[in-house]
Amino acid sequence: MSRAQDLAAAGLRMAQADGQRLAEVDAGLRQEEGRRREVAEPGADVLGLPVHPLARLFPMMDERALAELQADMAQHGQREPIWLLDGQVLDGRNRLLCARRLGLAPVVKVFEGADPAAFIVSLNLQRRHLTESQRALVASRLAQLPAHRPKGEAGALSQGQAAQLLQVSRSAVQQARKVETAGVPDLVQAVEAGAVPVSVAAAVAMEAPEVQADLVAQGVRAMRQRARPQGQGALDALADAVDRLTAAAREFLFAHERAAGEVPSQEAAALVEAARQVLQDGPAAARVLRKVEG
Repeated sequence: MSRAQDLAAAGLRMAQADGQRLAEVDAGLRQEEGRRREVAEPGADVLGLPVHPLARLFPMMDERALAELQADMAQHGQREPIWLLDGQVLDGRNRLLCARRLGLAPVVKVFEGADPAAFIVSLNLQRRHLTESQRALVASRLAQLPAHRPKGEAGALSQGQAAQLLQVSRSAVQQARKVETAGVPDLVQAVEAGAVPVSVAAAVAMEAPEVQADLVAQGVRAMRQRARPQGQGALDALADAVDRLTAAAREFLFAHERAAGEVPSQEAAALVEAARQVLQDGPAAARVLRKVEG
């Protein structure tokens, strides 16, 4: 081989090495950019597509749940498709995020139905164990979105319609709306996580922001205490009296059973029936009296 050929070969090897290094740098930059996007909008960019507003109604999984989903996908693959609508991710942000982390090619389908809101609500109610308060918060947000109605029906969903779709009361949706409009972010997040009932959170949201933040930091017990309605102390005292009456009825019935050989009088028989009724209904009545209304 001539010197010119040697130089040409050496130059080619250098170019190839430089190209490989540039490719590695480019891959590293893409990976870092992906991580930044993942933090800014979890699960939004596996397909390079934005997230549909309806998909944002439901919170992303926490890291523990995501780890479990990722392990399942690593072993069994993607069981459910990722649904797209109008070039946006309608359902499946968590699966997209896990697919990205695993380097899997995601399985996607395009939604072609008439009612995307009912579709995504149905999917999430089936697969998630949401509390009534969490569903009320979703319903409140759904009622605030632009129209996502079935074809041929105009206008956005009302609070009542959203409540029916999420299987909650309209009053619960109104409480959720109060939490969103007047509550500090940590209070809203507590309802999202299912850590505090929306009725309690709505009462706490009436406080000043600094008071709300302090109550959230203290925990659910402090929030429940602040949410107690006027006159609850008297109701608690009445509940205690019901508890004592229930205990007395239990002792009376126990004594009556020990004297089973005796023939009870008509009056005693009536007392036994009354005691049994107290024993049956007393605990539930005490719980109702102690319940925070909302």
